[in-house]
Amino acid sequence: MSRRREVLTTRGYAFLAAGVTLLAAGLLLGFPDLTRVGALLVVLPALAMLVVQRRVPGLEVTRTSSPARTSVDEPVAVTVTVRNASTRTSPPLLAEDRIDVRMGERPRTLLGALAPGQARTLSYAVQPTMRGQHQLGPLSVEVRDPFGLTIRQAQVGDLSDIMVLPRVLSLHGNPSAAGMGGVDGDVPALIAALSEIDQSVREYRDGDDLRRIHWPATARTGEFMVRHEDRPVRRRATLVLDTRATGFRGEATSESFEWAVSAAASVLRHLAGLGYAVRLVTPDTVVEGAAAADVTVDAGLDLLAATNLTPAASLPQVLAVAQSLTAAGGVLVAVLAAHDLDLIRDVARLRGPGTAAFAIVVDAGAGFHPSTALGEQAEAVLRGAGWRVVRATGPLDQVHGIPAAWAALSRAPSRVGR
Repeated sequence: MSRRREVLTTRGYAFLAAGVTLLAAGLLLGFPDLTRVGALLVVLPALAMLVVQRRVPGLEVTRTSSPARTSVDEPVAVTVTVRNASTRTSPPLLAEDRIDVRMGERPRTLLGALAPGQARTLSYAVQPTMRGQHQLGPLSVEVRDPFGLTIRQAQVGDLSDIMVLPRVLSLHGNPSAAGMGGVDGDVPALIAALSEIDQSVREYRDGDDLRRIHWPATARTGEFMVRHEDRPVRRRATLVLDTRATGFRGEATSESFEWAVSAAASVLRHLAGLGYAVRLVTPDTVVEGAAAADVTVDAGLDLLAATNLTPAASLPQVLAVAQSLTAAGGVLVAVLAAHDLDLIRDVARLRGPGTAAFAIVVDAGAGFHPSTALGEQAEAVLRGAGWRVVRATGPLDQVHGIPAAWAALSRAPSRVGR
């Protein structure tokens, strides 16, 4: 890509204005010398513009960033190499790489003159403050004429993409240890209590298919037991992210929504690390038909990086898909906005037999400030349906608030924030 344009500098406009004035005065007053000076001042900017048109050589620009995928507030090293691909020496070049303001200040440097085939490198660092797909470039170069009357600006090189992932925090606590739907216990001791014909069963774990419950063994041990399979089925977890703009008080995003996305990203990685096969249910994955598929951590973080707030009408479809995914039990984690009690009641009904349901309710209130009565009501509705609930109220920072919220879910029901 190469786009070029020429503009007059302040000095150039001053020459042009003075020239027009003197030219008009000379013609009106009959002073030939004044007319000639005015004409010279008018012609000089035009000649300077012709000069700068010929002074910009063909340039080749390559840009690399390390890493190409990063997280919010993590630095990225960028290297831009500019090579003179023409057969003539370039004039001194002033270069500026165009970047999003949310990634830092635009780097500017004087490259100087480049001989044919010569290359120079511009290195800088960016630190993105917002998740999503960000672009670097194109490189803008400026050339001035010797009199400083005109500037030629050229945009050269292609765009480069950087994927900025949500902030992911380390969490502690296993949902299967939260007292819902069975826990990982002393399996060998339980199996030893069974007869020889029952050696193909084990203790029930969150995420196991309820159709595999072995009822005779369950009656004998007093604990839910399931049949072993030749290939053990991975425990399943469904992660639902509420993206309603009305709930998070924003348009494309908001402070409380960024907190919720970071919470969902952290839970996703944590559950995957515990061995769960995770399904991510958002309006985007529902529309793309990907909600029912197990998602890897990398793919899930990419999806969350691109997630934006949506109309309120998007949530019922998300809940319908989540209902079908949790019908056979498993772990269900929902990150929700405390808004619209009717929809919260629909969320509460997602918890069926054999489902361990956990909710992080983001009480955005009036701009993510102290809790509201609606937030308390949403918490009560979910808890009344058997969910374990933690209500996040503001102001909460991600570094401490999200791990605290998850730790609270792994213990007794409580409220996080102030």
